[in-house]
Amino acid sequence: MGDDDYPKTLAFCPDAPLVLFYKGNLNFGQLKLVSIVGKRSADLDGEKICLELVAGMREFDPIIISDFARGVNIIAHDQALKSNLTTIACMAQGLDQIYPP
Repeated sequence: MGDDDYPKTLAFCPDAPLVLFYKGNLNFGQLKLVSIVGKRSADLDGEKICLELVAGMREFDPIIISDFARGVNIIAHDQALKSNLTTIACMAQGLDQIYPP
């Protein structure tokens, strides 16, 4: 926090993380962000809806953000990659406790 590269929109949050790590080419200034969260054990209907939702947003070129947990969240990341969309996985546990393993 305080660095020129720190996302300005995130800096306004009272509980913003002090440090962010990322790998790849990422434009935090992109305005089209979509956060997707869901059940850890998605049924077939939930999986289908998630796949269609993410694929249907391709023309808008959003960044798909989720916490990379099992279920709907990983389905969203996978479909984002298949749709050539940028995806951000927020690993809340830290690098010493990566979930899923």
